[in-house]
Amino acid sequence: MTKMIFVNLPVTDLKRSIAFYKALGFEQNLQFSDDTAACMVWSEAIHAMLLTHAKWHTFTERPIPPAGTSGVMLTLSMDSREEVDRMNRAAEENGGQADVNPVQDLGFMYGRDLADPDENLWGAVWMDPAAFSAPEPAPALERRRWSVDIAAPASRVYEALIGPDSYAAWTSAFGNGLYFEGAWREGERMRFLTPGRDGVVSEIAENRPNEFLSIRHVGYIVGGVEDTVSEAVRAWAPAYENYTFTATPQGTTLIVDQDMTDEFKEMAQAWPEALARLKVVCENLSSWRQQTRQ
Repeated sequence: MTKMIFVNLPVTDLKRSIAFYKALGFEQNLQFSDDTAACMVWSEAIHAMLLTHAKWHTFTERPIPPAGTSGVMLTLSMDSREEVDRMNRAAEENGGQADVNPVQDLGFMYGRDLADPDENLWGAVWMDPAAFSAPEPAPALERRRWSVDIAAPASRVYEALIGPDSYAAWTSAFGNGLYFEGAWREGERMRFLTPGRDGVVSEIAENRPNEFLSIRHVGYIVGGVEDTVSEAVRAWAPAYENYTFTATPQGTTLIVDQDMTDEFKEMAQAWPEALARLKVVCENLSSWRQQTRQ
């Protein structure tokens, strides 16, 4: 059964109110009407029950608000701006009032409010369907994978991956001067930044040193200010960046899995070079440290 709403309204002159609501476009349902009440139908689901004051008081002992006050205003959707205007003209021509509140014209939405003869308030509003069409689909996240074989134990690869100096060295494939703020502990908040303090805000989703590291990216950073709630961020967040360390006879295979959208194509192209630089650092860690200290 369709769920319906019955709006009960107290009226002083039932016949006058019936004529008024018919002029607005309501139809009377005689099956649920008598000398004390009238059921006025707007749609299959919306009905206004016009009740004489005596009938009203059979439902509640609360006083009827004095004319000129308002406790509720009910709004009906219309098919066009012209229908909004027509309803207000009908109100004014049949004992009610048109434009009891300022007209709202926002271009995509047009509304005018009216009052019936007993000063019960109604709104008539038209909204442009095009303004409320389905949003563009969120950019699809694609999980990309890269790997590198490194002649070094997993502990050294892990150390080089997250060490502040070595991190700047291998991520230079993406841009110079990249750095991070935060600790690499599970559950910790991290900020991965450029020298201009743009970047991403993230969380360490999981960290098993020398085995597996998962970074959950949750927002952008622009000029040092975090954004985790905008539509642009919600379209892709969260996105994961995972590192898997696998021991081999020759050392370690590092696998990188990263979720990304098409806007990060350039970053995807730079990953092989970044891993090549990480390999150089790991396989020559001692000499590399000496060079960076000089």
